[in-house]
Amino acid sequence: MARNTLLLIAKQAVSIAAEIVALGVVMRALGADGYGVYTAAFGVMGVVFMLSGTLNEVFCRFISYEIGKGERGDVPAVFASVLLLTVLFLAVTLLVGESAGLWFVRRCLVVPDGFTEPAVLVYQAILVSTSVGALSIPFSSYALATERMGVVARMGFLGSGLSVVVAYALFRFAPENRLVAYASLEIAAAAVVTAAYAVKFRNVLRSSFCARGVWRRLLSTGAYFLWSSLRSVAHTVRFHGTQLYGNARCGVAFNSAWGAAMKFGLWLFAPVVCFRDAYTPRIVKLRAEGDGRRFLSLVIRCAVLSALVYLVFAVPAFICAPGLGRIWLGSAMPADFVPFVRWVLVFYLFNSVIYPLHAAIASDDRIAGYQTVVSVIIALGFAFAVLLLACGFPPSSAVAG
Repeated sequence: MARNTLLLIAKQAVSIAAEIVALGVVMRALGADGYGVYTAAFGVMGVVFMLSGTLNEVFCRFISYEIGKGERGDVPAVFASVLLLTVLFLAVTLLVGESAGLWFVRRCLVVPDGFTEPAVLVYQAILVSTSVGALSIPFSSYALATERMGVVARMGFLGSGLSVVVAYALFRFAPENRLVAYASLEIAAAAVVTAAYAVKFRNVLRSSFCARGVWRRLLSTGAYFLWSSLRSVAHTVRFHGTQLYGNARCGVAFNSAWGAAMKFGLWLFAPVVCFRDAYTPRIVKLRAEGDGRRFLSLVIRCAVLSALVYLVFAVPAFICAPGLGRIWLGSAMPADFVPFVRWVLVFYLFNSVIYPLHAAIASDDRIAGYQTVVSVIIALGFAFAVLLLACGFPPSSAVAG
């Protein structure tokens, strides 16, 4: 677990460094308004693809559980079922995105003058790039479940390098074309990473075509996915719903500050995510083996260590947020960046403790009651944010929900 965590941290360190460079370049190339439009369109895409975040968790759980069964397991059949579920998911999601999502972008999204048509093109390009990227989820889940973190790290390095190349390539386009060009280049980057994953795991991909009992496993995986999706819906309501409401009430300035602060918080939270990806397969496998004592001991230790790892990075960042923002974004730093960041850091402190507990509960297939209750609580964050903004509190208070 320690080795796997370090490999994932190395991958995240490179990814964060690349994002810092790329986002700074992109914001200078697009300007505050252009980046705000991109973030707003990305927020609509997030609503359309609100269940995609659940796929990786579900796939990793089922593949890990099958591996934990030992000789009784049939990993190719499980892999085939998750591939099929991914294709079905994308078919339904793209249908929604090109109907309801496109209508919302055309009719309801608040953008500066002259950005209406580019916003539509950007939104559609983001839909395509997200779909192409989603095709790599079964492969990345397989890599995590088999604890081949070196592969995950190398794919992360590839994606990070491409993000920097895409950012600097924007200056080869005229300023009025950069926004659409950025979204279009992201499609090519996602395609390269997905193709690299498919080549690396071509053996399990070939064996999955001959697997038996795939439809039965698809039904069980699909049922688990639907219950788990309640949590993704709640997260979408809380995050993207708040972002869209903030856009309607405060304009793209809210989206710029929100987007930059969330990225900053995710970077600091990255070591916790790396740790989670290292311990989650082990927790699931211990559940499959039936070793209750080691299972519980690992969950408790991971919860404590997760919080401690996060605090090492979050406390200095909370204190030095103004200076870090100026160094990173310079004159492009949104006006409310600092208060947004500080609220985001508090939010992720709670998540650092929740992650191991959630992994332990989700390792079982009896999750209906848990997912229902937790999802309701999560979604109430949106209602809290709307109430604060409607009462005239500062825009950054929306994150407190």
